[in-house]
Amino acid sequence: MGETERQSAAEELRTAAKTRRPIAPLSARIPGLDASDAYAIHLANVRAGVAAGVYSSFLRHAYRARERYGVSGAEILMRCRQRKLVGGQEDQILDVASELAAERRPLD
Repeated sequence: MGETERQSAAEELRTAAKTRRPIAPLSARIPGLDASDAYAIHLANVRAGVAAGVYSSFLRHAYRARERYGVSGAEILMRCRQRKLVGGQEDQILDVASELAAERRPLD
């Protein structure tokens, strides 16, 4: 898989997260996708979040929140950017992740 294809896949995932429209798993649509491709795609999305205006110190916290709440790390970073969080407000990342998880849970 070439860099152009990786960037395209990363953009597709960002768009799906932004619009909240599900897409088929990349592994089902891209023949030969391997772990290094998946990591590169993920890294492209992390870099896009950083370039979009979030502090790099947020990355580690976003990874942990992603694991804890099962939501997209890129989406956490995008929401942090929308809230204009600054360095020293890393504690709010858990709040963001919790809200994203709650938004995805169907109401009874």
